[in-house]
Amino acid sequence: MLRNLALAHETGHLVLHRSLQGELKGIDQEANRFAAALLLPKAAMLQEIVPPVTLTSLAELKPRWGVSIQALIYRARDLGIITDRQFRYLFEQLSRRGWRKQEPLAIPVERPRAVRKMAEILYGVPIDHRQFAARAGFRPQFAKDILELHASREEMLTGRKDQEASSGTLVNFTNRQERSS
Repeated sequence: MLRNLALAHETGHLVLHRSLQGELKGIDQEANRFAAALLLPKAAMLQEIVPPVTLTSLAELKPRWGVSIQALIYRARDLGIITDRQFRYLFEQLSRRGWRKQEPLAIPVERPRAVRKMAEILYGVPIDHRQFAARAGFRPQFAKDILELHASREEMLTGRKDQEASSGTLVNFTNRQERSS
């Protein structure tokens, strides 16, 4: 779930910030808003998060939306569903229960197939990571990391998941080569 939000945040940077201009805090806030809108659309959240908002009601939404309870609390505040006071109270409750670091209800990590399948079609099996990286403008290790987050054909057919790739490791997006505008 943190992974989904982090990847959506980094996708926001890729979509919105081709060249980094402005204050880092503002740029990060834009990427956060992009991630929230992508993963937790306003219209759906206004229907799903209904007062009284409790940790229990949010915990019920967690598996459905694949994000953390904390992300749902932030989205509820940003959409005006809860007040700043309620926001602080919910986070106090999270802290008391020890859920700030380890939330209940683990969400299985999804491993989509489409990106890896496209790379296999274009760059062969096994994928020529160097050629893929060169065409995409990435460093080879970054390209390999991205592709390893996606399921192989064998994994899709057998339903087997690679534990290392699904353990929550994130791709380091700061490793991306700078592209000229």
